[in-house]
Amino acid sequence: MIIRPSSLPGFLDCARRQAARSFPVEIKSHGYDLREIASSVGASVGTATHSAVASCLTAKMATGELGNQTEDEQRGVQSLEEQIGYGVQWDQTTPNLNTGHKQVIRMYRSYRNTVAQAVKPVAIEQRLEFKTRRGNVLSGQPDLTDDGIHDLKTGVVSRPNGAQYGAYSLLTRASGRDVARIIEDYVQRVDVDKEQPTPVALAYDVELSERVAANTIARVEALYEDFLASGDILTWPANPQSVLCGDRFCPAHSTNSCREHR
Repeated sequence: MIIRPSSLPGFLDCARRQAARSFPVEIKSHGYDLREIASSVGASVGTATHSAVASCLTAKMATGELGNQTEDEQRGVQSLEEQIGYGVQWDQTTPNLNTGHKQVIRMYRSYRNTVAQAVKPVAIEQRLEFKTRRGNVLSGQPDLTDDGIHDLKTGVVSRPNGAQYGAYSLLTRASGRDVARIIEDYVQRVDVDKEQPTPVALAYDVELSERVAANTIARVEALYEDFLASGDILTWPANPQSVLCGDRFCPAHSTNSCREHR
């Protein structure tokens, strides 16, 4: 089994929903149905912004200078168009592709003019892996590593991601580097007729984040083994009170995999 750090906050919010996203083959093999849902436009815009930022920071890591702004922005625009090609659910903040283009460029520029100026990257989106005690693989890639970890988050609202960052910290230390700090650089996605906010630096406690990550990983591993042994979908706890409990966000919603919301 491969465990992604980015999945850990989802398991804490609703293990059933995240299991449907992370382990669809295993769930379907036990006779349960899952729906195909398009990615949210927020995720697509976020991925595209990451592409532009990664281009900018990769150049800085190699040369000491930020990447070519026009080229970085073009990478972001191309990435968004690729993501949209797989299917997308638009929302009120990003109702169409033209708006998405503008938001990617604005958020990239906001990051470039602030965070990118200050950081001194030693690794950009480097894939790190190690085996857990149960023999599973934790696999992830922090956005930026310097003397600690920086992770770029975009979205309409900021959500807690300590479990994800703690896993990145465990991976980084396992690779031989120290982690002095964990910083989330949050760039808000807003309507294009509003001023683009500057990034907000959110500091996470390294030790606490690592402990939360380790406990969450162990819980996911135990639930996975129990599900394979029993075939009972209720092994994965559902959270009908989650703000993401709905057919827009959850492949299990309104199928024989999950009816708790009713």
